[in-house]
Amino acid sequence: MKKTNFIWLFVLALIAFVADTVYLKSGLGLAMATMLPFSYRMNRDKGNGTEGGDGLTPELKAIAEIAEQIEQFKAMLGESAKQSDFDSVTADLATLKEGLKTMTDKEVLAKMESINSQNSTILLQIAELQEKDNAGKEENTGKGKKKGEFVTVKSIEDFINKTFVDGVKTRETASIEVKAAEDFGYPQTFEGAVGTDMTAFTGRFIDPELYKIRHKRNMILDYFEIQTISVPTLIYLQKEEIGNSASISGDPGSADWILSGQIKPKRSFRLSTGKVDAKKIAIFGTIQDELLQDVPSMQNWIREDFDEQMREGINDGLLNNNPAVNSEAPLGLKTNAIQFSPTPAFDNTVENPNYIDDLVAVFALMAYNREEAGMAFVSSDVWYMIHILKDLNERYQNQNMVYTDRLGRLFISGVRIEWVDYEDIASTHVLVIGRDLGFKIKAYGAMVFERGLNEADFRYDRTSFRGYQRFLSYIPSNRENSVLYDTWVNIKAAIAAPIS
Repeated sequence: MKKTNFIWLFVLALIAFVADTVYLKSGLGLAMATMLPFSYRMNRDKGNGTEGGDGLTPELKAIAEIAEQIEQFKAMLGESAKQSDFDSVTADLATLKEGLKTMTDKEVLAKMESINSQNSTILLQIAELQEKDNAGKEENTGKGKKKGEFVTVKSIEDFINKTFVDGVKTRETASIEVKAAEDFGYPQTFEGAVGTDMTAFTGRFIDPELYKIRHKRNMILDYFEIQTISVPTLIYLQKEEIGNSASISGDPGSADWILSGQIKPKRSFRLSTGKVDAKKIAIFGTIQDELLQDVPSMQNWIREDFDEQMREGINDGLLNNNPAVNSEAPLGLKTNAIQFSPTPAFDNTVENPNYIDDLVAVFALMAYNREEAGMAFVSSDVWYMIHILKDLNERYQNQNMVYTDRLGRLFISGVRIEWVDYEDIASTHVLVIGRDLGFKIKAYGAMVFERGLNEADFRYDRTSFRGYQRFLSYIPSNRENSVLYDTWVNIKAAIAAPIS
């Protein structure tokens, strides 16, 4: 042989070794094979396998031989031996030896299978040890060897058979592939191996986090109180002032000063109701069962995605929707908000107004309308711009009127200024709400997320998911002054003093 394949030699040696090992086997009665190593068979008790010179039955003799073989295995492994495996098989042998006369055939067979299985486990330890030894020998003896053949015998035979047929040269084109020496690297090792996943050789780590787009702050759900109710329709009550004019009765419709003995003025007002019905937001999706089975996190990702989409839809509807345009969605906070109009003190009286001046003027208007400003919402860039505004002496605003608390919250004239996403409040606008907000939001039940099967789903191995929730929103007409929404340009134009 021109070259030796050490792998095949190792396999043949391992087969010979395994074949020369003791196993318990079931047959007629309790027949036991005694395939022991040759050196052991030469020295064992002579006989025909049915009785021995020591008077032991064949079964007990086989158990003793296996026990001795186990000890030989343990000696071969030395410090590499896994003690728990040897303790377990030794205990099973002792149990079988003591119970041969009392155990049922089924129990004996089960114990034999257990011993054989443990014996195989020990053989694997020996095989691994021998493989390590062979690898070490190969590494030590591999230095100084001649390089492998550049042309294989098969390539030469194929070339001759194609070039000469029955001793006559053909016109067929033939070639011999010469193996060129090369350094092993990624391009040489994996190049041209279509469909090969290199990570099968190198290993890989999967980051369990599912990275996704950052969602905006949810202005409505984060900053507004939402009470849950148990009915889909809500009626709210309003009290309307209607003072009788002198042309009708001569009464002011409210309390008035009179002389003693004069007729007391009559009081007049009206009661009315408003009605709102719950509006539903929903989402639906169908997923192949194989995908749910193969990707364990898929259902959680679907739930998270549906929840995020529902929250954004809720925020958009309750902030921006006009029922006159979309009657299927609830009333939005901005829809009935008032716009800015200057109070007498701010009517074209402020020189070079900035964001701080604009906000103070808005707070003054709300107070003028008998509402108290509770919070102002601005875009994130405007919020940071306010922090770097300077006074006439080029000093940053840091006084009792404009300040940040220990939590980093910005306050102007005691009113908290909160930044939100530019999609909710653009850089060109500001929204201010009263401390006692007249805009109310109610939820009819909690958000629902469910999975189930429709008829088509069952037929095509799919699972459907759905989510929904219902909301009601309203603002009585006499409380619309508690919400203001306008542009910075409009506010500045109204309060700016004329340029002289």
